[in-house]
Amino acid sequence: MHRALGWTGWTVMVGLMVPSVAVAQRAETTPAAGSGFGAAGQIAISSDASASIGYSTAGSDAFFINLNPSVDYFLQQNLSIGAAVLLSRSFNEGPDLTSLGLSVRMGYNHALGEQVSLWPRLSVGIQHSSIGSASGTAFVADAFAPVLLHLVPHFFIGAGPRVSFVAGDGSGVSISIDTTLGGYF
Repeated sequence: MHRALGWTGWTVMVGLMVPSVAVAQRAETTPAAGSGFGAAGQIAISSDASASIGYSTAGSDAFFINLNPSVDYFLQQNLSIGAAVLLSRSFNEGPDLTSLGLSVRMGYNHALGEQVSLWPRLSVGIQHSSIGSASGTAFVADAFAPVLLHLVPHFFIGAGPRVSFVAGDGSGVSISIDTTLGGYF
């Protein structure tokens, strides 16, 4: 009888250990909650956009529209590099300003919860602008810190502050609240 209880005890113990080992192995291969975005090797495609009525140090009051379609690659967990096309249009009292350019950027995703993260990015680039019959090229530096909502897998929407510096033709500083919309795979 003593042997039968021994085998029963071992059987119960092994029976409890096998599911525990399986759960532990699954935890090692499954990302933690909220870490689906920003995984190493992931590609994110997005478009940052803003439309605002405001003031730029390069001119007077204007209505601004900015679009920045982009692609980012996560080199390692949460660290991204990317590139964006810069499209901008402002409608002034005088001639309108149109800009086209390219930028490279680096960012770091900070998970704030299961469905919320902060993805600040710094970028540098070059843009060509025209206003009326005049045109010129300028260096652009930009800081954007959107808070992202990940309401469904592989999709995000967000908004945050942006500060843009333009050096060269049309030099100035712009401060705005921009939105972003994108997905990742």
